Amino acid sequence: MVLESEKESNSSKDNSFFNFFKKLLKIQEVEIYNHEKEPTIEDYIEKRYKKQLQYYEKHASDNRVRFYISQIVIIAVSALIPIINTIPNENADINAIKMASSIFGFIIIVATGFLQLTKSQENWISYRSTAELLQSEYHLFKMKSGNYSDEKIGNDNRKREQLFVNRIETIISEEGKKFLSSHEKFEIDVKHKEDK
Repeated sequence: MVLESEKESNSSKDNSFFNFFKKLLKIQEVEIYNHEKEPTIEDYIEKRYKKQLQYYEKHASDNRVRFYISQIVIIAVSALIPIINTIPNENADINAIKMASSIFGFIIIVATGFLQLTKSQENWISYRSTAELLQSEYHLFKMKSGNYSDEKIGNDNRKREQLFVNRIETIISEEGKKFLSSHEKFEIDVKHKEDK
């Protein structure tokens, strides 16, 4: 009896420990389909489509903000360098001006490198276009328009649902391929530069 209550208290401590980190890192539980029944299109829309759409919208927004902040820093700091370099007069400390110019140059290099490394602009555009494609496909499906129309599919809802799932999964897969190819290109470019 005592051992069972100790085990229960330890497992609740473990759960609270992991729950703390899940909340801290904003990790969500992965929803899976109920294996006891066949998944429906509503299950797919709730557990797959909407989650993917939220992912692409959030990451598009995050990358847009990252890109704009980095660009603003680069532009503002670049504009300060010529201003600082024209300040010297008899009272100005020339070493302080050189140091400030060097620090601003360093900030520009770091911000530019950060943009190239994270590919924020490319990711922003890619994620945004994928989110738009997903939304467009969903609206066409719901309105039974385009490839989902009765003229193209007939009155077969099962075929319409299968086409929707196939097209959504193709869009998601294509985005994954684009992401990998753009990041592999960066790694290949870096390797070529290192070899020289």
